[in-house]
Amino acid sequence: MITLENAFLVHSMVDLAIGIPLWVFPMWSLKQIGVKNPKDSDILMTRLVAGALIAIGIASYVGRNARDDQLQVFILMKIVWSFMAILTLLMALFSKNSQYDKKVLFILLIFFFIFNVTWGYHYLRIVR
Repeated sequence: MITLENAFLVHSMVDLAIGIPLWVFPMWSLKQIGVKNPKDSDILMTRLVAGALIAIGIASYVGRNARDDQLQVFILMKIVWSFMAILTLLMALFSKNSQYDKKVLFILLIFFFIFNVTWGYHYLRIVR
């Protein structure tokens, strides 16, 4: 299994690689997942999510060398975040009126599932 420090490093890179383009190019990003005519509210929400991803990515990078006991709450936050993302993606995948590209949603679902399992493993290792 991936070490805790490497998990934080990989997660920070993924969060920043997704968050920065979402924040800088929200219209383009939305079109990549199938939104044909993004509204102003779509752009606002995209930038809010991007801001959260960027914040989590930077915090993951900065905190990657902390002691395990210092990371317990942060890891729990990552578990809850990825679980909520999984639920949201499943709702979009099974929605009859979804305007999103199902392939992109499925790929994102796999990523969040991997992250959730990885963080769950590390959380259980720390609390035992």
